[in-house]
Amino acid sequence: NWAWNSPSLRRLLCSSEGTAGSTTSECVNDNSENWRHRLLQASLNHVPNHGWSMESVRAAARELNLAETSAGMLENGAADLVIHFAEDCNKRLVDEIEQWKKEQEEAGERVGVSRLIHEALRRRLQMVIPYRKNWPEAVAACSSPTTAPRAFQVLLHFLDDVWCLAGDRSTEFSWYTKRATLASVYCSTELFLMMDSSEGQAETWRFLEHRLNDVASFGRSQAEVQKAVGTMTQSLREVSNAVYRMAGF
Repeated sequence: NWAWNSPSLRRLLCSSEGTAGSTTSECVNDNSENWRHRLLQASLNHVPNHGWSMESVRAAARELNLAETSAGMLENGAADLVIHFAEDCNKRLVDEIEQWKKEQEEAGERVGVSRLIHEALRRRLQMVIPYRKNWPEAVAACSSPTTAPRAFQVLLHFLDDVWCLAGDRSTEFSWYTKRATLASVYCSTELFLMMDSSEGQAETWRFLEHRLNDVASFGRSQAEVQKAVGTMTQSLREVSNAVYRMAGF
């Protein structure tokens, strides 16, 4: 993101048609990274119409009175928009779960590990629902060799946040199995969500509950580490293949 802080790029970002007190004049004095965030955030409003594409970013640039060429400064194109969305969702999820956990405990309700994980995964999947129609495009955009490592890192950070919120501080083999199995559960449920036509996504939530029950006692030996990694790899491969078919690739 270093390029967003260069003076020449900051001038490029600003449209020449602004007036005093407008977005354009503010741009000169604002932090360029801040503008990158605003551009990506505004782009999400256009995803329902333009999909996870650079057209959504260009539409947001026009809305913010930025030069449309600013959209070309996203090094990974539409994948940067998807990753921004995922990171923003992950941050919001942590805040939501911390608040939810506090409210539950104040009400005298016990929040066990299984319950917290179920709540966290469900809430995170619910964040995808408004973009469900276009979500195969998002997954496909992050499946290329140049963008997949970053997208996978964001997924692992999300899973790590969930386990930390659940009170897990393990460092042995179970650290790997817990995150590997949870990745398998989340990714397979996300794929199911894309194809679910039931009212209120009832079948998706039933699928999620069953998958979590299947892995509730998983992750205690080195053999399970290998099995978990294999399961996750196979699951992610199946998700990628299905998504590519859905996206028309």
